Amino acid sequence: MFDADGARVRIPVAHRAPVWAVATHPFSPESSLVVSAGADHTLRGWDAATGQATGFASHAGDGVVKYVGLAVAGNSALVISADSQAVRRFDLVSNRQVGEPLRPPRRERLVAVATLAADESPTIVAVGSSGRAHLWNGLTGESIGSGFAIPGGEVLTIVPAHHTGVIVVSTAEGHVRLWDVARGVAIGPPLTGHRRPVTALACLTDGYGRAVVIGQEFQGSIHRWDADTAATLGPALPQSGRGPHRGSLAVTPDGAILMSVDAGGAARRWDLSRPQPVAEPLSHEAPLTTATAVAVTSSGPMFITGSENGQLRRWDRAGQLIGPDLTGHPGIVSDVLPVAATPYATLASVLVSRSGNGALCWDAESGTNIGSPPFAPVVVVHRMAAAWLPSGQLVVASAGDDGLARTEVFSGRYHPEDLDEADEGYVPGDSTVWGVAAGMLPDGRPFFAAACASGSVRLLDAATGRPVRPPLLGLDDSAVGVAIAGFDDGIVMVAAGGDEGQVLRWNAITGEQIGQPLTAGASVLAVAFRVLPDGHTVLIVIDDDAWVYRWDARSGEPIGDPLQAPGETGILPRLAPAAPGPLIAVARGDVTRVWHAGTGKMLADIAGATSATTLTLPNGEAALAVGHTDGSLTVTTLADS
Repeated sequence: MFDADGARVRIPVAHRAPVWAVATHPFSPESSLVVSAGADHTLRGWDAATGQATGFASHAGDGVVKYVGLAVAGNSALVISADSQAVRRFDLVSNRQVGEPLRPPRRERLVAVATLAADESPTIVAVGSSGRAHLWNGLTGESIGSGFAIPGGEVLTIVPAHHTGVIVVSTAEGHVRLWDVARGVAIGPPLTGHRRPVTALACLTDGYGRAVVIGQEFQGSIHRWDADTAATLGPALPQSGRGPHRGSLAVTPDGAILMSVDAGGAARRWDLSRPQPVAEPLSHEAPLTTATAVAVTSSGPMFITGSENGQLRRWDRAGQLIGPDLTGHPGIVSDVLPVAATPYATLASVLVSRSGNGALCWDAESGTNIGSPPFAPVVVVHRMAAAWLPSGQLVVASAGDDGLARTEVFSGRYHPEDLDEADEGYVPGDSTVWGVAAGMLPDGRPFFAAACASGSVRLLDAATGRPVRPPLLGLDDSAVGVAIAGFDDGIVMVAAGGDEGQVLRWNAITGEQIGQPLTAGASVLAVAFRVLPDGHTVLIVIDDDAWVYRWDARSGEPIGDPLQAPGETGILPRLAPAAPGPLIAVARGDVTRVWHAGTGKMLADIAGATSATTLTLPNGEAALAVGHTDGSLTVTTLADS
């Protein structure tokens, strides 16, 4: 019934995973080892000289990897990675994680991490959102002292200085200073001359033997300072890139050649041996670069760049491309969303797929990308929904930490919608949106429902982003999952659930709650509706213990026993969003399980499938769209049975 090998439509590489970080370390005078961290949540090792994978690959946790580094600890070589929750250590030879993840007291959010080399064991320095630096022994994982406080606002980045036991720190208030890690004190005067906060740092020894700090302003110039005297060295190096990226800096061991990545993701080469260095173009385009590092090989140093589209490229010191791209990271397809056909639709059957490099839109019948420009991804942080507008425009809404953003697929126009005090019916804490769903009001207006961290659910006009009514209230904690269903009697129902396991239903027009609260066994992760062949609508909820619950959407009566999702424990399951037909598809890890929503009968386990959903093709046939671990998409016609 679910034979992906016989797929009607196959998109071989729909997604590749962005490269979040790249690191190298001179274990010997000639070491060509590179480790990259990608949006597939995997750390991978590469030989920069040959471009081949080294065999090192480890799962880096479920968060966004903000830091990756390499260090020698005793007789072992360690790969160190960090997301906003914890620092993890991995043995380079065995691929295994070393010890437990390192977390700061009170589990505050980590914002910057660095590794300081030492004779016996490296010191890991991690700074939390409070500005406090926490220290660990890299070999044993034991805490070192009580840490120290860094004033000046949130820390943006830290790097080891050329002086042993010293780091360079940049903060949101624009402070750049050297700090003695063992004593927890600032060293020397601040580094000045920049107008904006410095978001990327590097250190080098120049041709005069001076220890030099290089700092890149956010959306601004590059500055150089003498690390010992804090004096400015030479003129600022101008950059004009605009974008959300913090940038990246890497320099050759002799301090002569600098590679910079600006806020817009553009890579530049600078010859620092010149009195007035100028940006020099690379020999080939480097697409939306996210990270860069330097590897030392037998043929000399080379730069390694990682990009949003998953490419890892090698460049020599002259800016010439070396060999083919490294394989990179597969873009695991984490969500597949069918777009409900409405009278406004200009295409009969559309899919939106999501991976670490964003969301892409496809004609489900032909497999053609329909974005503008083609293959331009929509950024999605948490969940997504899509709706057709009366104008014939298709809009994808993405839930994120700063609110709900809308992107017009055919024009490429992007509309960030901050949920703030200027909005009618503002509720404190609404800025973070965890979930989103699409529906249509009785008057024909398409709208989005945004599940907010405050526990409220905001209903926003899909065309304008403005509220269509005051927020829906009643959940005791964060609203995480949300879904919308329309009924023949004109009722439009919104259902949402959150951290306390509570599920509420509202009339989208009046705002009144429908029936009594429903309860899952644990925190709600996702909510969905499915319509059975007899016309009944089933409300479906999955919690973070991977149990699927079903209720009659109108009466609230439970349907059957809870269903258990497949896959390994500790991995959060994902419920396919609103879709036609009576099937439930839940993915956990690399297995997707499919049930009948009415009977609860398990129909199939699909291996290598990280997401799945049903859809209706233009000829009326029912089909199953599956996203795979290798970044591909398949659309397979379902058998009548």
